[in-house]
Amino acid sequence: MHSSRGVIRSVDGGPVRLSPRQREVLAWSAAGKTTWETPVIIKCTEATVNYHLRQVIRKLEATNKTHAVSRALHLGLIS
Repeated sequence: MHSSRGVIRSVDGGPVRLSPRQREVLAWSAAGKTTWETPVIIKCTEATVNYHLRQVIRKLEATNKTHAVSRALHLGLIS
């Protein structure tokens, strides 16, 4: 992945895409929910939430969950 002009692109040069579940988990994080609260809301395991967050952090080239939320908001991936 690489960044140019503020757009994060995947290895193939296209824009980064998040799955619906990745966006959902990230949106709950943006709303202040913890990785313990989120699986209760979306009815999955905490391990699943952590997996999706790790994938989002990797895709957005973020350093942590907060950074990923900030980048996703800036890029319009979540609102």
